Amino acid sequence: HNPGSWVHGEVYALENPLDTLSRLDDYEGCSPSNPRPHEFVRVKKDVELESGGRDTVWVYVYNGSTTGKREILSGDYFKETF
Repeated sequence: HNPGSWVHGEVYALENPLDTLSRLDDYEGCSPSNPRPHEFVRVKKDVELESGGRDTVWVYVYNGSTTGKREILSGDYFKETF
C-alpha cells in the first residue's frame, strides 16, 4: 500500500448519518455485532474531491493482508474489475 495512492470513490452527504452509517457498517460486516476480525474498518480520511476541494469523509478500508494481491494502479476498482 502506497500512502500517496489515489482511490476513486463517491462522496455522499447523509441526511441521517448515524442510522445510515450503522446500516453500512452492518452491510460491510464491521458493526459491533459482527465477529472480529472485521474484513473492513470504517475510518475518517481527508480526501480531494473531483472539484479540487477537500473534505474529511468516512471510508471503509480493507483490514486484511494484501500480500500477493494485484495492485490496482489506476485506483479505480470497478474500471479494472468489471
